Amino acid sequence: MRPSSLFSESGIDVTDDAVLETFNSIAIPACPTVILRLVDAIREDATDLKTLAQLIATDVGLAASVLRLANSPFFRLPSKARTIHAAVSVLGLRNLVRIAYNVTLHQSLGRSNSAAMHRFWNRSAYKPIAAASLASLLATKSVDNAYTFGLFCDAGIPVLMQRFANYKETLRLANRSVDCFTSAEDARHNINHALVGAMLAWQWHLPSAVYRAIGHHHDVRIFDVDAPSDDDALIDLVALGILADFIVSRFLATEHDAEWHRVAPLAIGRFGITYPQLEELHQTILPELEDARQYRG
Repeated sequence: MRPSSLFSESGIDVTDDAVLETFNSIAIPACPTVILRLVDAIREDATDLKTLAQLIATDVGLAASVLRLANSPFFRLPSKARTIHAAVSVLGLRNLVRIAYNVTLHQSLGRSNSAAMHRFWNRSAYKPIAAASLASLLATKSVDNAYTFGLFCDAGIPVLMQRFANYKETLRLANRSVDCFTSAEDARHNINHALVGAMLAWQWHLPSAVYRAIGHHHDVRIFDVDAPSDDDALIDLVALGILADFIVSRFLATEHDAEWHRVAPLAIGRFGITYPQLEELHQTILPELEDARQYRG
């Protein structure tokens, strides 16, 4: 299928020929079969735990992660879950889907231990947790989608890292620029990680609000009160992502991107909170992030 057809079907507005040509040269990982089957199974009301367990068992890496998490301190089981069926019973459907997307996304992106990708992989472990926790604490309607958005939000980065030999330098420039993060990417490559991530998320059958929020997560125009938009879920997700980045940066003791100071007031204003209240949210979420760090080892 041609890129223009993909963009048309996804509802992502891209008409620039240079962008479409560049996109055509990028290999976006296909959605794994286990995810397709899992999504289909979940959509059927009659799906039982046995069916889900059988699907999970078809992927060795996914099955191992499901067992490992079920037996982690998060769930404090009186005795170990020794089968996938037992683990699925403990985790529940929501956690199961989160794990499936997390594991298969890491597998598909070809996880690298290189220094160039250390920042990405480190932050990607905690941003979904922070985003989901914020959604719950702020009582938004995006709780179910917040984790998935946080997980896939920057997934276009490793894809572009594999495509462009000088993309590491592009990231360095983007991180230091007070302009829109994606401006440096567009100028150097005719494409950016937000657009690539949105297309990946769409091809992986994520909800519309999620993949569209990924495509717009550096676009502050969506916060414009005069802009005609009734897509509250999309805007909430983008704002949650901005605040999650702040919390993860504080947790990892890393510098905020230069863009933070420009977008922070917009995200904070979206939820009607203050900077001191954001700090309180950070302190509330901190134990969850610490638990995740211990789980990662």
